[in-house]
Amino acid sequence: MFATKNIITAVEVGTSKVVVLMGLTDAAGDIKVIGFGERPLVLASGTTSPGNVCKGEILDMPTVAAAVSDALHDAQVMSGYTADPKKIFIGVTGTHIKTTQGRGVAHIRSSNRMITEDNVQQALESAQIQLQNNFCFLDSFDSYYLLDDSTRRVSNPVGQVANKLEALVHIVYGDNNRVENARATLQECGYERDATPLFTIVSASFGVLSEQEKEDGVLLIDIGTGTTEYLVIQNSGIQASGVLPFGTDHIANDVHVAFSIPIEDSRKIVMHKELFAHTQTKQAMLTLNTKTHTGGKSSRQIPLYSIEKVIELRVREMLMMVQERIEKETQRKGFRLPVVLTGGAALIPYVLDMIVKIFDAPVSVGMPRNVSSAVPNIQSPRYGMVVGLLMYGNVILHMNPGTTNAFLEKIDTVPELPNRLFNKVKKVFRF
Repeated sequence: MFATKNIITAVEVGTSKVVVLMGLTDAAGDIKVIGFGERPLVLASGTTSPGNVCKGEILDMPTVAAAVSDALHDAQVMSGYTADPKKIFIGVTGTHIKTTQGRGVAHIRSSNRMITEDNVQQALESAQIQLQNNFCFLDSFDSYYLLDDSTRRVSNPVGQVANKLEALVHIVYGDNNRVENARATLQECGYERDATPLFTIVSASFGVLSEQEKEDGVLLIDIGTGTTEYLVIQNSGIQASGVLPFGTDHIANDVHVAFSIPIEDSRKIVMHKELFAHTQTKQAMLTLNTKTHTGGKSSRQIPLYSIEKVIELRVREMLMMVQERIEKETQRKGFRLPVVLTGGAALIPYVLDMIVKIFDAPVSVGMPRNVSSAVPNIQSPRYGMVVGLLMYGNVILHMNPGTTNAFLEKIDTVPELPNRLFNKVKKVFRF
């Protein structure tokens, strides 16, 4: 295999699988996926039997590290290149990830009261927050700006006339040890924690959202196996984001408990695309064949309507919790934006239908976009996050040419790319 400075590697450690993508960048900065590797992870077999990864937290490091190593090996073999240690990006998630809106102020003292870049920088710098020692900064973005009495809201204040400028900054941080655990999965591959950690839902936005969507306003939801993540964007600025500790496996566990259906079968039922087609008839039955304790087989029938009702209650609860969190963070009741759903749950029609009902908004499936690939099977919402991770990594590296450690330097430069997704804060937060 060959080594090249133009290779970028993205690593997703999810609850159900590890995925590695390798991309090759050209002179224009565009990226093409040339390597793919995937390994399944063991899921919990019941409420008392944990899997390899639970709610974004690694529980079995040797097993997860081995899966990362195998997936990385497959991606390298497919691409014909070795991964560049300084250009590996790994997604991090879990309930330890926290976000807040930092707020900074700059008073405009010039005679003409016109806001300059220096005023903006002053406001951004005063928006920084202090973290406890066990937390580390992951990312920061300018959300929007307020002028004077806080009623004049703008996305770019430069050139405006005002007496006071306030900067609202969306800050992402996480538990340092858990972030380091994610990076440590690559140690078995000889990379000594070189990987740059990136918040997964922000990364997903780079993979599945268009410039028009983020300008007009959009709610991005990623429902995975063990977690649900959300990201609110308006006027190209992040307004809210977060992680909730539930996913499709929690729906499957409800079916498992309610009907004594083996958890493996419950997972298949939850992901079945034809569910909720029989809600009105109430006659359709599910025939379940199971093994008895003596080694024989038994058959029983369960009304599909009953299963669908259990699933509906859990999905409704999950989506309403997302809605409540967003309303709390944005301080806006009756929050309504178009929804883009990505992740494995985007393949389930009834989830899309319920999002329309809960959020009273149109919904679409977030597919990987604007990426050239020699790997056809990544054109699925299941890979929206890892594709976005690769694209976001590419943006970061273009922001910091020649950097030796993107994790330490990526927040220090505002990207000058003409089609950037968000404005990253310049020289405000340091590790």
